[in-house]
Amino acid sequence: MITLYDRMPHFIGSNASDDDLVLELSQQSRLMKSKVWVQEKLDGLAVAVQRVGRNKLSWELRPPWRGSVNGAVERAIGIYMMQRKSAFLSLLKPQMVLYGEWVWHTVSVVYDNLPDLFFCYAIRKPDGLFQPLELTHRQCAERGLSCNEPLGSVTLESVEHLRSFVGTSKFGPERMEGLVVTRSKPGRWPNEAKWVEPEYRRVPIGQISGQRNRLSTSSVLCLQPSDLADLT
Repeated sequence: MITLYDRMPHFIGSNASDDDLVLELSQQSRLMKSKVWVQEKLDGLAVAVQRVGRNKLSWELRPPWRGSVNGAVERAIGIYMMQRKSAFLSLLKPQMVLYGEWVWHTVSVVYDNLPDLFFCYAIRKPDGLFQPLELTHRQCAERGLSCNEPLGSVTLESVEHLRSFVGTSKFGPERMEGLVVTRSKPGRWPNEAKWVEPEYRRVPIGQISGQRNRLSTSSVLCLQPSDLADLT
């Protein structure tokens, strides 16, 4: 079993569900006093990827999303992982876990300008700690794996300052789901938190429609010629 990504807490005032974690005021203040990366929160499905032995990959969705669209989501992810197997294996050492967001299947926010179908966002080292975001992005880029590039590196003054980064998604015509804030240098918890916009339309867990987001024209150049046909 792969260690799934830790539940990320919400900022106070974020569009959180009843069972979500929400920061206490002191925790939020501590995070805001740190230098942080601000990223668009992608509306996709979280995937954990791990090396198994010398040349195998294992990956998992969170339990509520397994079997979505009669297994079509998992079939597509499986093909994608095999097509990029060498890149993942060169990145991951034994007991390391890479976390990413699968965005080809629409959850709520529609994207029509995606450079890739999967975005890496974190790597857990064998000791259980996370690499700095900047290192993860550099290592992924060196292997042709996509990451969601930050909107900025700042010290946040307030939630209003954070929300000033929210706008239209860079990957489509709709408003962002929200934002993810990550410490530049991991330290005392919390190292990250998220903001979800009040207008975000939450989809019942496990009940996506099967609609697919669209890749940008230029992204096809980065894929194998048969990729899109195989994934359909």
